[in-house]
Amino acid sequence: MSNAKRRLPYCPIAPLIIFAAFATLALQAGSSSAATQEGDAAAPQSDGKATAAADTQAEAKPPAKNLPQVTGLWRLDGVIGENGLVTDVRGNIEAVKFIASGRWSVTYRDLETGLVQSHMGGTYALNKEEYAEKVDYSIERTSEMIGQTNRFAIHIEDDTMTIQGQGNSFNEVWKRVNEEEREQKMGQQFPGLWRLDGRIGPSGLVTDAPAEVVAIKHIASGHWGVTYYAAATGVVQFHHGGTYTLKDGEYAENLKYAMENTATMIGQTNRFDIHIEDDTLTNQGQGNSYNEVWKRVKEEDR
Repeated sequence: MSNAKRRLPYCPIAPLIIFAAFATLALQAGSSSAATQEGDAAAPQSDGKATAAADTQAEAKPPAKNLPQVTGLWRLDGVIGENGLVTDVRGNIEAVKFIASGRWSVTYRDLETGLVQSHMGGTYALNKEEYAEKVDYSIERTSEMIGQTNRFAIHIEDDTMTIQGQGNSFNEVWKRVNEEEREQKMGQQFPGLWRLDGRIGPSGLVTDAPAEVVAIKHIASGHWGVTYYAAATGVVQFHHGGTYTLKDGEYAENLKYAMENTATMIGQTNRFDIHIEDDTLTNQGQGNSYNEVWKRVKEEDR
């Protein structure tokens, strides 16, 4: 862990699919039996077929220009059965997907309890009509998927994204979540992907974030999600998220879901003063100790 310190310049404040494989496998038997299998999505399991097809050596590349607009926040709307019919999977389990800065993150959560059922993410490549996701991190239960790459044919029309697995059984329909008004108040500065750079101490000095743990935060369409994972193994240590509000320079995060180790935080709201300058976001907690400096992650940073 680095103990390097740097003084924070004065400012008014001091200081996560297209990988819905799990729901797909639970419901893919066809529309006639999908209703009885819907509950299986609550406990996603890894897919041996997908594992065999995964190209663990593949490296994700930055998406090219003039390609489908995948960036943003998506909610799983249905899975496509062998008969071509789409089965509605919306129920007690919700799946949301962040895509930004060449990276993706998907979370399945129980709507009643807020407990995270599955979470993983990584980098992606987009080439013409092919989309590929590489898993860089995952919760421990599905950590065997870390390093795998799954490929899909992709089609986006209006706010609907349809993906069909190539060599895997992940065939899904996603709907874009549009809540852009909140972001517009901060222009184009606020949404995107951020990586924790340091923490601010009582004296105002910034201590570098530990190199052995990667902390990233997705912000899009009125929603946020933060993930801490081990840099050496990719195993997720903490993951939680929810919705946010932004008014008069005050930023508030409403925590809607979390892993079991931070489940007591579900239902809480944390408020911050925030300041963004160039690619640096600084937040100072109001009534909490989250005083942090985040750096924007760009395509070229992968």
